[in-house]
Amino acid sequence: MPNLFHPIEPEKVKFNGGDLVDERNKLGLTQTQFGTLCGWTAQRQHFLEQPGEHKIELETAKTILKAINES
Repeated sequence: MPNLFHPIEPEKVKFNGGDLVDERNKLGLTQTQFGTLCGWTAQRQHFLEQPGEHKIELETAKTILKAINES
């Protein structure tokens, strides 16, 4: 399992958007395909993959990890 996420406060984690791009590319998926696996739009996936650190809900991180592990 990739170590993408780092706890920062209860129910929030941080990650680097570029790391998510790397993981998605390893799977050979487009933003649209990966977003569909996660249950959101390509636009949201594009936002999550912007360079730099992002702070997201723990549930969002779990959804991303599930999509990575099941692909």
